[in-house]
Amino acid sequence: MTDSAHLSRRQWLAATALAGWAAPSAAQNNSVAIGMVRPLTGPLKEVAQGYLETVRATLNVVNAQGGVHGTRLDLVALDDMGDPKRTTEQARALVSNPSVVAVAGIAGTGNVMGAAPVLQAGGLALVGPFTGSELLHDVTKYRNIFHIRASYRDEIDVLGETIVARHARGQVVVFYQEDTFGQGAYTTLGHYIARTAPHMKVSAFKFDRNTGRVANPQAASLALQSADGVLLLAAPRSAVQLLEMTRQQRSSATVYTLSVVDALALVKGAGAKAASGTLISQVVPNPKKSPLPLVREYRHLAETSQLPLSYAGLEGYISIRVIIEALRRTKAPITRDKVMTALEDFGKVDLAGFALQFTRKSHSGSRFVDTAMINPTGSIID
Repeated sequence: MTDSAHLSRRQWLAATALAGWAAPSAAQNNSVAIGMVRPLTGPLKEVAQGYLETVRATLNVVNAQGGVHGTRLDLVALDDMGDPKRTTEQARALVSNPSVVAVAGIAGTGNVMGAAPVLQAGGLALVGPFTGSELLHDVTKYRNIFHIRASYRDEIDVLGETIVARHARGQVVVFYQEDTFGQGAYTTLGHYIARTAPHMKVSAFKFDRNTGRVANPQAASLALQSADGVLLLAAPRSAVQLLEMTRQQRSSATVYTLSVVDALALVKGAGAKAASGTLISQVVPNPKKSPLPLVREYRHLAETSQLPLSYAGLEGYISIRVIIEALRRTKAPITRDKVMTALEDFGKVDLAGFALQFTRKSHSGSRFVDTAMINPTGSIID
């Protein structure tokens, strides 16, 4: 899927409103492309859609203002259906496309681990991967990854503080996905509990990432019956299954999960009643309520482009804003090497109120973590 600028009247209004950062440049006389690999079809497509549509709308705004250095920015969005092997194949396709100068997104720890070395060998920077794995924050191994979201350790520190405060004398059940993401997050949780609440009762159960099947379902059901809190270290699809299992056994337990689980998808999959009370860590501000100028820009873009507000959409907006800023810091013609260097030399940046920092020694751009709760109607509250 390749997109260039085709603006509706509403999008032209958005372009005018955002002209403060999308400043006009010379007339467009050539183009480069931003690559993306996301699950555009399959069970995870709804989560990917908000990110994709926001990136597309933002590029339309920039192109309406003349692009960057007179260069139009196209979007090459490829589908991996959530399959890590296909992600790597699509990464090779982006590398072989000479117009692609940077990549936005890519979702999933295993997916990124497979694709990142391919992109790095091709000189492509990956901005804003949809994973918080600590392993991927190692800049000596993954020089080309630039993180917008906080790490899972940062998220678990925030959720863990709440879990320990509420359930230090109770019973907590943890479900963790049997893959790099789940095992890494569970190990991080174990370290946190050992530091802060070594006597807290925790029962942990692994489950298959593809089927959601718990390894020891009878023991898990028994543990849930006396659980005060339940932590789901799961991808969105599995989180729905585990939430339903939890409510069947212990309707009053407080459920916690990480930002990789989209709240709206959880409500749609399990229902508002089952999802009610679930506390989700978030790595970007509340897209509906935050007063930050960056978030106000995003809300205006979403309104004028007729897009629903979502955490995924805001994350996509931040990611593409970072890429656009890196492109602006290069000199024409825009190349992969110039973009990589611009990102490494980014330094501290106030992105309309949202703080980011990249250096040659650290590509962990943000440590922002907040929490949001699903209310009985299925809406998000702070």
